[in-house]
Amino acid sequence: MTMPSPIPNIEIILLAAGLSKRMGERNKLLMPFRGQPLVRFVASQLIKSNIGPVTVITGHDANLVKQTLDGLNLNFIFNQHYSSGQMSSVQCGVQKIKPSTQGIMIALADMPDLTSGDYQRILEGFTHNNCEKIVVPYFSGKRGNPILIPKRLTDEIINGSLQAGCRRLIENRPQDVHRLDVTCASHTTDIDTPNDYSYWLKQFIVLPACC
Repeated sequence: MTMPSPIPNIEIILLAAGLSKRMGERNKLLMPFRGQPLVRFVASQLIKSNIGPVTVITGHDANLVKQTLDGLNLNFIFNQHYSSGQMSSVQCGVQKIKPSTQGIMIALADMPDLTSGDYQRILEGFTHNNCEKIVVPYFSGKRGNPILIPKRLTDEIINGSLQAGCRRLIENRPQDVHRLDVTCASHTTDIDTPNDYSYWLKQFIVLPACC
């Protein structure tokens, strides 16, 4: 009889520090989505996934983002270098993980269609690879998010030699990456512009959540 694999010790880093420039004057993370601000909707799905503790990396509009998430079981870290780009937020979060952590899931706060089940499938891919490879979801040949990174690579992330969000990650480090084919476009869908936002508001009026 095959014994089930133990659930690895995972920490989730939710990136919510960006400048939201392409949305214009509004911070997309604070805009209403399915009855609550977008960042709160995404954070709630991560908590529901029950994968591990969730730490929100804040920067732009940090106080407003934190207030929006009030009452949820979350940790917060302020990235004082948030204006330098997303990788600074990844590094900020990775530096604070616990020694016992086996993997770090890097999640984006502007992905509206991911469910708790989608996040759990990333964890399954990580476990099936003995918690040793970076799991990157792919839908119809397109790279998606979130990704899950093994603890052994954290020093390389912190010193900048591994760009965890780089689109050429698989090309540069094929030995460290597991491409996980997924059946949901939710892994490749985000909200950046007013047109994106309008589209997804209409989608959720008429369509159920994917998967």
